[in-house]
Amino acid sequence: GMAFMIAENVLPSNTERGYIVRRLIRRAVRHADILEMKEDTLKDLIDGVVEKYREVYPEIEKAQKIIKQKISEEVQKFRKTLRKGLVELSRLKDYSGKTLFNRRINHLIKHRAGLGNYRAIGYLVVVI
Repeated sequence: GMAFMIAENVLPSNTERGYIVRRLIRRAVRHADILEMKEDTLKDLIDGVVEKYREVYPEIEKAQKIIKQKISEEVQKFRKTLRKGLVELSRLKDYSGKTLFNRRINHLIKHRAGLGNYRAIGYLVVVI
């Protein structure tokens, strides 16, 4: 989906259709990380998508370079965002100290971290 959207000039952003592209890319990155796939997996997969669909959708082959570029840029932005968020979560964990296992305190920390990270750096705690 993300390759076709970028081929149609729907670029990752914080609004409307661009937000959908951003979320697709970031979710794919997260799952690739969980599966311990190499860093450039998403960019490499674009070659297969182009190969499979170029006859029925020739625009995708024309846009192949820009698709890879935009995906690469968004992956870099997301990795930077994750690093910042992990630092913040670590700080919140340190703040909670030994009461981390206290259900009520833990709930409050998750709530604060979730809303703060979503607003400040663009992802929810469940991403981690």
